[in-house]
Amino acid sequence: MVISAKVQSLCIAGAVFFLSVAWPCLTAAASQWLVTGYTLGKSASLSKAEAEAWMGKAVLMDETSIIVGEKKCQISPSPQEVDAMDYFATQFHIKPAELGIRERKAVILHTQCDIPGFDPLIPLGDGRLAFFRDGVFFYLTQVHD
Repeated sequence: MVISAKVQSLCIAGAVFFLSVAWPCLTAAASQWLVTGYTLGKSASLSKAEAEAWMGKAVLMDETSIIVGEKKCQISPSPQEVDAMDYFATQFHIKPAELGIRERKAVILHTQCDIPGFDPLIPLGDGRLAFFRDGVFFYLTQVHD
């Protein structure tokens, strides 16, 4: 897993805390996530019904792969600190507050995954992850046993 020693050493109770942003540690054991929400972007190419079809969809992740349905990609996660206002305005034409990001800096988790929407993953401060596909932000919540 490509992640800085500083970030790796801060892995506590399944979450990495970096610049006041938490995201789950991707470990050798796969963790299950569910799509639990979405926000249609201003230029979404998916309809509300198509976005709704993603609700409850399972995503499996570990330190080397992401699996969505029948699709699997190999990943090499690497965090990038960005200026939140600039990044979200440039990449998505939104304000970070629209995703609940209130800090000036944000950490984006680049995965190099070739499944549409899963590079990058956007850690949200509440432990969820977001991904952006066809103009829609989808929210992933980790399933805990």
